[in-house]
Amino acid sequence: MHRRCGNRVRVGVPGWSTVGTMKAVLPATSLLLKPQPPYRFDYLLTYCTRRAGELVDRVEDGAYRRLFSLPAATVLADVRPDGGAALRLTLQTMNPSGGRSLGTEAAIEASLRRTLGLGDDLSQFEKATGDDPELAEIVHRFAGLRLVSTPTAFEAFVWAVIGQQISLHVAFRLKAALVRRYGVDATFGGSMYWAFPEPARLAEADPAELASLGLGRRKSATIVEIATVVASGALDLEALADVPLAEAEATLCALHGVGPWTASYTLLRGLRRADAFPTSDIGLRHACGILLNLDRMATVQEVSERAEHWRPFRGYAAFFLWFMLTETRRVTDDRSGAAV
Repeated sequence: MHRRCGNRVRVGVPGWSTVGTMKAVLPATSLLLKPQPPYRFDYLLTYCTRRAGELVDRVEDGAYRRLFSLPAATVLADVRPDGGAALRLTLQTMNPSGGRSLGTEAAIEASLRRTLGLGDDLSQFEKATGDDPELAEIVHRFAGLRLVSTPTAFEAFVWAVIGQQISLHVAFRLKAALVRRYGVDATFGGSMYWAFPEPARLAEADPAELASLGLGRRKSATIVEIATVVASGALDLEALADVPLAEAEATLCALHGVGPWTASYTLLRGLRRADAFPTSDIGLRHACGILLNLDRMATVQEVSERAEHWRPFRGYAAFFLWFMLTETRRVTDDRSGAAV
């Protein structure tokens, strides 16, 4: 039995429903994914569990799960190891028309391949960072790690705005509040999952209501304003993947409430721009303090100077350094703007 209440979609036992809008949970489909080797699925799970309270990128029963709310269907994706280096992607689909949408399933497969970096060849990254012995050791230590991105640049943008100048712990709490209030949720197999809010949904939000969740007036105004221009088509964040990096950064920095850190983070996590580098990030400064054998956090200038050796993969290097902090449980809880 199903019902829709606001943004919520409830799904009871798998099967057909003759109630309401004739939604149906279709038989699950699965396919084999073969990442570019080497690939460490356990690193993905470690990254997605770096802080409690994550609602969108879920880790359960040794699997990575994410809910996709698309025009044609609501789909729960489950990715888990399937022998050797292979992964098994299982899709549970709820379709309003009761028919299978092969185009939707193909789109989700493509999105997950990109988001999880399954096709990434890191040989050029390893070559570019090979002249930095300390970083090369970290890259070697975490061989098989891939940059984990978001399915859309808008999601990365909102996450970056939320994380401005606060601890990662607080950022996760605020993100969860936003997702619960504005995201679509669905229950599969007795568990509830949330999809990240679409721009159109946040464009309709009352900034005061957003602020009441704990985001504050400035961040709330920025999120609603940018959601509005993205939903209207006046701003195409995805198109920033194809323009020179400096131009993409300048475009984002021209937006209300956006500085260099937010711009670089959005381009790295949302669009996989390999050289996008949030130089002032507190997490990076801590990691570079370790990298440089300092007894303190590295300065922004020290981070910037060291990173010159990593071009054109400074962003990928940043992700490895963030992961080093996650793996060693050394992520700072200082006020930072470190939405890693």
